[in-house]
Amino acid sequence: MTVVLDNVRSLYNVGAVMRACDAAGVLHLVAGGVTPYPDLGAADPRRRPVAARASRELRKTALAATQTVRVEPAPSVAKAVERLRAAGITIVAIERAPGARLLWESSALDAAPLALVFGHEVEGIGPEVLRLADAVVEIPMLGAGSSLNVAVAAGIVLYEVLRRRLARSSGSNRQAP
Repeated sequence: MTVVLDNVRSLYNVGAVMRACDAAGVLHLVAGGVTPYPDLGAADPRRRPVAARASRELRKTALAATQTVRVEPAPSVAKAVERLRAAGITIVAIERAPGARLLWESSALDAAPLALVFGHEVEGIGPEVLRLADAVVEIPMLGAGSSLNVAVAAGIVLYEVLRRRLARSSGSNRQAP
């Protein structure tokens, strides 16, 4: 499974998503657009102080996930998603949008290989990337708010996918821990 972040701005949100990825066994994260990412060393196109600050701040939230989750920067989120689709990966956008299926009703989350796309903290997933998705899934919102923090949403969806996979692999319908 791969997680794609579409222009998620906050270093702390990215670090929290990395930590959720590590906890759920996801080893690949695409940092799309302006999404910050850890220092790439000599191959990093950013100025040294920018790359160093990103790594330092990500480590504060991501903790050990900086060692286990491979973060791939992608200046164009749409091109990264197109590349994943071309590799046979099912793309599922997590977004409140017309036609979106509820989290627990979507069979798209059962696909393997799978890439989950999470969007910008305020604007969500960009329209071009949303059009490239094979499916759109939403987390039900019953309160006054219309969205969750991106890291919280990632944790919910990653663990729903993990729950389904563990249930299938155990050969029963029992709930995964």
